[in-house]
Amino acid sequence: LGDIVGLALATTSWNIGGRDLIWMQNPDNRHPMIVWNVYRLKNDRFEQIGMSHVKHGFFALGDTQCGGAACTYEPGHGTGDWLGQNCTDTYSSGLNAGQSGLGPRYEINGWTGGYTYAGSHLSTGGSHNAIQHRCQVRDADLVAAQNPGATYVAEGQYTTIDDINPVNSVAWKPITVSGAVGGTWTFGMSGSGTLPNTGPAISAWSGATQTTLAQQVPVVRFSSPDGRCILAAKPTNLGGGQWHYEYALFNLDMHSKGRSFFVPLPPGVTATNIEFHAVEHHNEPYTNAPWTVVVDSSGITWSTTYNP
Repeated sequence: LGDIVGLALATTSWNIGGRDLIWMQNPDNRHPMIVWNVYRLKNDRFEQIGMSHVKHGFFALGDTQCGGAACTYEPGHGTGDWLGQNCTDTYSSGLNAGQSGLGPRYEINGWTGGYTYAGSHLSTGGSHNAIQHRCQVRDADLVAAQNPGATYVAEGQYTTIDDINPVNSVAWKPITVSGAVGGTWTFGMSGSGTLPNTGPAISAWSGATQTTLAQQVPVVRFSSPDGRCILAAKPTNLGGGQWHYEYALFNLDMHSKGRSFFVPLPPGVTATNIEFHAVEHHNEPYTNAPWTVVVDSSGITWSTTYNP
């Protein structure tokens, strides 16, 4: 639609825990909620270029697509409302693209998995255009002529109220992109027989160091007050006493979100060519205004009021 492509990603859930995972459908809020994202690595800069709304889970199968032991259930449980131990369930890209099951991210508590159906987008329904709620990526971020040498990554993430370890409920795979503006875009990915890389896609940024930022470190599920962000950083020596720094900040499950980011500067250091990039929200109560940048004697501060 216009210069924006609407996408969806197939995702597979795999319960590797010691208890069945609850999977009740709306209006019951006790079900997994799935989002997917697209990233581009270009000129050694890792940027998010696409984000979806939330797919609300509604039925769990009892497959064993990822190997290991047999799919088993606790007494009284079965397919549909439960994902058993070592069981898998795949939502195809077509199913995840279904707009009647997609709602905005702001309705979800990213740390607890909490959600209220009453008054939500899904409870009120409505019609949708061709890309609404789907993962939206601009043509300009995909076309080869404008992105020479770029590589791309797709990421899927599950959030639910009874997940003991949100860090292994996100995974990514490299994708290939071909096509042209005004035509059909084609995306390639390894088959379902190839397991994805466990953890956030920011790990695809080779050579960057990662730090967990949280109100309480280490973050303990069901105990800590909120979740975490992951900061990746990568310096490059340009010679002549000059360095180039890249930072990427990923919010894994911090419900309170981020409002500012500060980098200290030593005395006598001058910062130039300061930039900012963020993925564009759509149909969320936020703006897409760039974060404000202020440089003073202590360092650089990026901050926002309406675009967390």
